Amino acid sequence: ALSTVFDAMARHAPAVADAPGTRFGHSVGLQLTELPSITRTEPTRCVPGMVLALEPATLVDDGKSLVHEENVVVTESGCEFLSEPGPAEMPLLFPEAPAERAVLGFVQLHTDLTLDEEIGSVLSPLARRVSWRLQKLDTDDLDITARTFCRARAAVGTAARVFRHSKLDCAALACTSMSLVLGPDAVDAELAASRAPTTTDMARAVVAAIKASAPDPKLAVLSPYLDSVHAELLDRLAADGLDVLASRNLGYATDAQTSAEPPASILRHALDLLRHAPRANLLLIACSAFRATALVPRLESLADVPVVASNQALIWHALHTVDLPLQHIARIRNCGALFQKPPRGAPDAA
Repeated sequence: ALSTVFDAMARHAPAVADAPGTRFGHSVGLQLTELPSITRTEPTRCVPGMVLALEPATLVDDGKSLVHEENVVVTESGCEFLSEPGPAEMPLLFPEAPAERAVLGFVQLHTDLTLDEEIGSVLSPLARRVSWRLQKLDTDDLDITARTFCRARAAVGTAARVFRHSKLDCAALACTSMSLVLGPDAVDAELAASRAPTTTDMARAVVAAIKASAPDPKLAVLSPYLDSVHAELLDRLAADGLDVLASRNLGYATDAQTSAEPPASILRHALDLLRHAPRANLLLIACSAFRATALVPRLESLADVPVVASNQALIWHALHTVDLPLQHIARIRNCGALFQKPPRGAPDAA
């Protein structure tokens, strides 16, 4: 079982292995990152032909960890490397970080793997000024429902507590629907365990991004959610004074379904939704599991309206929450117009 693989790797990194929600890799298939993960309790058996990303981790300093990846295929007699094995010793390329380096921490559902893939490319222009940490919730629930999120509230605090020695500048809950259901007060109460001086969540980030992107936003909203969760989203937007002209939801109950939706399909849904809402002047693509961030520039070009996507909005909001200057944030040019804009009411806002 994959739990046995975890145990073997854990013997070399016990301090990391004992942290709640730790995983030492995942399966690789039609997607770059997909379930099952290599965790202490994962019962999935290893069978020949299975491709795994092995991601051993170790603590290299107070609050700092190193993660390395090797790709292998399981065989009848063991496994074979698909990647070139790394050296036994690795040099530290940047031993001294800039004094203004900001540290962001994101708490995620363990089933949500999209931000893991997107955040590196988004923040690469700020690699010398910003670092980040990702921590999964330790929960067995998979369905994206209000009941699941209410039951998992305490797990947010448990995951945030893992960050308490990381000296975060901002802790964030990286799930739109969970943020909506729990509300900002409950989210902040749980994220306080991280000891970060500032906190945010995806719902707040999305609202802030919308208000920064258009002076009088008229929204078209696309989500993967079930009707009940989609209604929560629309209610939150209305409560914040935002006008939704048209919306569409795909009726998915799990992150696995959402992350499996091809980007080309998301693009088609978005453009079709906008065709049916000609007065809409902003498109929102909600849900952290949607693979939408890379689509934003193309959608903005094709539809000629600003586009806000959940992961894009959260990263943008977290950067402004830690007061990183707009001149630095604006170096991010591969995710649409949002990163060129300050939050409404910020000193940089015109």
